[in-house]
Amino acid sequence: MRRLYFNNTLHPKESLYMEMHLILSDFVCLHGSGILIRQNFGARGNVRLPNITMNRELISKKLEQIKEVMNELERLLRVSIGEFVRDLTAIRAAERNFQLAVDIASDMNTHILLELGGKTPDTYRESFAALERERIFSHTLASQLIESAKVRNILVHEYDFEEDYEKFYRAAQECIPAYREYMKVVYDYMSKQMGG
Repeated sequence: MRRLYFNNTLHPKESLYMEMHLILSDFVCLHGSGILIRQNFGARGNVRLPNITMNRELISKKLEQIKEVMNELERLLRVSIGEFVRDLTAIRAAERNFQLAVDIASDMNTHILLELGGKTPDTYRESFAALERERIFSHTLASQLIESAKVRNILVHEYDFEEDYEKFYRAAQECIPAYREYMKVVYDYMSKQMGG
């Protein structure tokens, strides 16, 4: 583990900023896996970090991930409700893909908000609401995405949908068009910000 040392003559806020900046831009190699993970986001919490530059490659990769999980979710939901509720493997796969879409989108939202000099959102819902306040999302889109975050929390914390797979089926189908629009809006925003 790398230890960070800072000059004691720095103001405590400057030292903290420098340490956080190093942590956010550092590359870490996981022992034994050979996988490099870029730590761009830091931990969740009400942290405000100025001057973080948007990483087009990272956002593009995350957009591709959302596209993949939404395609898979859409494929899983093409069957009738009757077929869907009898296939526990399909239900679990659909739930996981739905959760991943919300999680990945929230990560991208956080990255965009930090790039704008904003705070790290405290919740998935807040990540979508904050981008509406920044006028990146329309009110309609933000409302649909906030609803998806509520559904995600219901799935993860196992309340309300317990054994009500029809309810999840309908909620997931309603969110697919919102995530298709989400991908377009984020892509357009990125292109505008990066001049291309």
